[in-house]
Amino acid sequence: MHCKPLEMNKTLKTIPNQVFDTPPATASSFLDPQRDILCSLPLQIALHFNVYYSIAWIIVQIILYLYKLGKSLFTSPIIDAIFIIIWILVEPLRLYCGYSGNLRERMSTLYLFILLTIAPQLAVTVYLSIIQTPRFTLDLAVGVPMLAFLVVELVTGYFGARFMAKKQSERFYLHLASRVAMGDEGTEMGAMG
Repeated sequence: MHCKPLEMNKTLKTIPNQVFDTPPATASSFLDPQRDILCSLPLQIALHFNVYYSIAWIIVQIILYLYKLGKSLFTSPIIDAIFIIIWILVEPLRLYCGYSGNLRERMSTLYLFILLTIAPQLAVTVYLSIIQTPRFTLDLAVGVPMLAFLVVELVTGYFGARFMAKKQSERFYLHLASRVAMGDEGTEMGAMG
């Protein structure tokens, strides 16, 4: 049995749909070599390195917290513990939203990433690095790079989301215009026949 190249091509195009259970339009538009990639490379690089730095940062914060607690240096140990717990709970979700929103080009997830960067993470990091008492030099030394990561991710995420919104709007209106044009041609052809 001899397989023709066109049949083989059609068969190969259906494999991703069967394996990943995605609709054909999404898979074909995603695999289209003419399609623009909208994800932000600077954001992705910052997220990649922040994953590793976040692990180191939280380990240092926990060690410093336990040291300060053991030496009875805190004025409010419960508030610091609550902030560390909030950071531990939110950071994996924030990083996931950044990765997912950027790579999958999903604006809602990217905007959630931006919101989580501003709302708890930036505030908690500023508190743990600069505001808390007592503040050691190590708090500041590990806190400033974390703040830099957050600011870079916030800026690149914002501009990446704006660019993505603009390009997705263009795609939508071009698709809408092509459907209208096809519909108009179809009615003209029907009127001729």
